[in-house]
Amino acid sequence: MKTIIAALMLALSLQAFAGEVVVFDAPTYELRGISDVKHDFAINKELGRAWVNLTFVPAYNEDMSATEERVKIPGMSFSAEKNAVVINVSGEEIVCATVKKTFLGTTIRPTGKCTFSTKYYSVKHDNGYEVETIDKVKVTMNF
Repeated sequence: MKTIIAALMLALSLQAFAGEVVVFDAPTYELRGISDVKHDFAINKELGRAWVNLTFVPAYNEDMSATEERVKIPGMSFSAEKNAVVINVSGEEIVCATVKKTFLGTTIRPTGKCTFSTKYYSVKHDNGYEVETIDKVKVTMNF
């Protein structure tokens, strides 16, 4: 019985630190129609900064280049001490990615503790003349 209660309390405490941040939320027409959203972490070691790079892959025109967007996440930084991308959530530090220097340059590898989800959805919008449907994309980082 004590084991079950301890496991339940551990699960509830982990839930307390679980969270999400909306990284991007916009109409797809602003991106000229997209088929995929790719995401990766980027850093500036000298300034101790980290952010997320979003790459929007075009859906229909192969000649179009992908659109890129840098997004600063509140509480996210580069930790020189840990050599990692971290996010501070309510005093708890979560390591999102490790940073390693190789002979090819710097590699940033996600730890799996900060994951991304992409959702495509539609909203009704009254533009003053008619009600139109707008397709949107939302990218969320979960930790």
